[in-house]
Amino acid sequence: IVFIHGDFSELNLPEKYELIVSVTVLQHLPPERISKALNWIKDHMHYDGRFIMLENVTFRSETVFSWPAEGWENLLGIYGLRVEKVIHYDHSFFLKLSNSCGYLLRREACFLDSLLDPLWRFLNISWGANHAGFLVKKF
Repeated sequence: IVFIHGDFSELNLPEKYELIVSVTVLQHLPPERISKALNWIKDHMHYDGRFIMLENVTFRSETVFSWPAEGWENLLGIYGLRVEKVIHYDHSFFLKLSNSCGYLLRREACFLDSLLDPLWRFLNISWGANHAGFLVKKF
């Protein structure tokens, strides 16, 4: 496993990878830079490799250029990438509460959420799926 921290536009790697992972990176690339990043990903994926990306699907600002899940799928398609699976997720209830109220410690909030997560899933309760994970392959 090789972890690379750097700018897509500056990475000059000759290898092809079976797995490329991007966690909330693409949403911060302005439209004029995302093309280069998606081409780089496609060009560096092994022929049967996968790309996993976790991105915002609701919030937009001056520094967040998110798309709804369908928008990400369409954008990836333009660059010869096909979404195999999408899983919507978000930070959980207690973690959000700890961030907004400040009286729960982050570790305790994560622990409480891990205990209650199976119940929320069983009851099909969501705390607002602002993010999505995408499993992507080449066409």
